[in-house]
Amino acid sequence: MAKPITAYAVPAPSLKSISITDLDYDEKNEINVEVTIIGTPKNVLCWYENTLCQRNMNEGYYLFHSGSNIAYGEVVYFKTGMYYTPDNYNKTVDVRCQATNANRPWNTLSASRSFTIKPKESGDLGTSSLW
Repeated sequence: MAKPITAYAVPAPSLKSISITDLDYDEKNEINVEVTIIGTPKNVLCWYENTLCQRNMNEGYYLFHSGSNIAYGEVVYFKTGMYYTPDNYNKTVDVRCQATNANRPWNTLSASRSFTIKPKESGDLGTSSLW
């Protein structure tokens, strides 16, 4: 007869904040929106110039407390469908996002931010930040 195993789990932390932390580009020069979430969201949506963005499932990571394997948040990326080209240099773009708490009370938090897309400085090939 198998001995029962008692498993313990920590409840998911409630949604505390959402912020738009960066605008960068990937290896194909597609502009991505970086969103930092503290807590556990049920869903996350992002709009770039009022167009709903698709989540970039190939990018992103969880945030962990130092020396712990307990996640307290995550960083997610959204594809905008726009590309980092000279046509977009010095253009100001509006980004907004929202997330709904995974736990009761299922509140929704949102953030918005404007970015000016700047050309890379000469010799600044190692960074992907656009603003």
